Amino acid sequence: MNGAFLFADIISTIIIKQTNNKMGILSNLFNTEQRNVSSITIKEERSTSNYDGGAFNLNNYTSYNSNLSTRLSTVFAATEIISNAVAVLPINIFSTDSNNYKTDLSTHPAAYLLNKQPSKNYSKFSFFKQIIESVILNGNGYAIIIRDKKGKPIEIKYLNPNRVVVNYDYKTDNILYNVVGYDKPIESINMLHFYLHANEFFQGISIISYAINTLKSASDSEASASNFFKSGGAIKGFLTTNNGIALSKDNKEKAKASWDQSFDSAEAGSIPILPPNIEYKPVTISPKDSLLLESRKFSVIEICRFFNISPTKVYDLSNSSYSSLEMTQLQFLEDTINPYLVMITSEINRKIFLPSERQFLSVEFDTTSMLATDKQAIATYYSTLFQTGVLTINEIRKKLNYNKIEFGDDNFLQLNISTVKNISEGTVTEAQNVIQQKVKDK
Repeated sequence: MNGAFLFADIISTIIIKQTNNKMGILSNLFNTEQRNVSSITIKEERSTSNYDGGAFNLNNYTSYNSNLSTRLSTVFAATEIISNAVAVLPINIFSTDSNNYKTDLSTHPAAYLLNKQPSKNYSKFSFFKQIIESVILNGNGYAIIIRDKKGKPIEIKYLNPNRVVVNYDYKTDNILYNVVGYDKPIESINMLHFYLHANEFFQGISIISYAINTLKSASDSEASASNFFKSGGAIKGFLTTNNGIALSKDNKEKAKASWDQSFDSAEAGSIPILPPNIEYKPVTISPKDSLLLESRKFSVIEICRFFNISPTKVYDLSNSSYSSLEMTQLQFLEDTINPYLVMITSEINRKIFLPSERQFLSVEFDTTSMLATDKQAIATYYSTLFQTGVLTINEIRKKLNYNKIEFGDDNFLQLNISTVKNISEGTVTEAQNVIQQKVKDK
């Protein structure tokens, strides 16, 4: 087990045994030690553990430091794209009746917190973006629910994962959260805990910890590429004799000095004068020949596999086409984003509402904007829903941010459609009878 979790377990044991008035001292101690551990580059060989919740167990000697993962462009792009995609989506609160019909309940107090301002210092976008980034990079996303005297949520405060310790009791199956700066442990019902992967102690495991070997290789490839281009991208060449006779040490130094003076000094640009029977042979090694480009391209694909995201989304367009962009967007929603959306809504549904509300209230993300590829597609989508009586004019105008109009709350259906039963029996619907009667009256 790595140092970070060993220390966390020690602190957790001490906290359980100590009284609440000692919590502040222990919390400060935990915060200091956690900060020191996270700044260490670990080089010793370690075995991988299924209960490793961070990216600290580097199991080979390497120059890679887990804290530098977001300096890899693919990791940064994947994290940005996923967190931004989740943060921009609206969240709706629905009330479900006994027949499973849902009604939009935007007047609920939690609607403002989830769509406008969760806490004093966070907007809705920055809050959910921070949560998703924490889940991806740290394995855990935490937010404490502040309630009024009646139990209704009035604030949702984001917490840095490094300031939280999870204490799980096997006997009671209860979870308490010890947070730096709080005198008493936080009950599970008042703590939003988001994670995709976790161990048996409910400690989230980050994507970075799973992808550590790939990230090490990618980081070393970036370093090699940097050194390659710093050196001019090639070995410049060498001086050799063309008569097969070895040069003395003095003549070697004179030939090298003449060459350096011509190309590496203030007189660069002049023609070097070499001793007799010495010629210059250039040597070049292209990035392609040294496999740097192939290695870096392979690293992009490997990292994308861990993030479950298409390389096209991180701007690797080598195998993309315009016709595949719409399908890529649909795959991005279903395969990449949807697990995060379910993770968030599941946790909010079971904790944000009062016990009396949980049976009929729920939250859902509105993903319509992600599937709206162009104006024509949007028009066709709403036109179909209108003609089939699913949406009214005002409901469509509301979704398009237009104002309400008079007589726009009625549902419409095309009259040239009838049921199979009516067609087989040669009868017409009541609506068709009305139309036919009006035609006869004229």
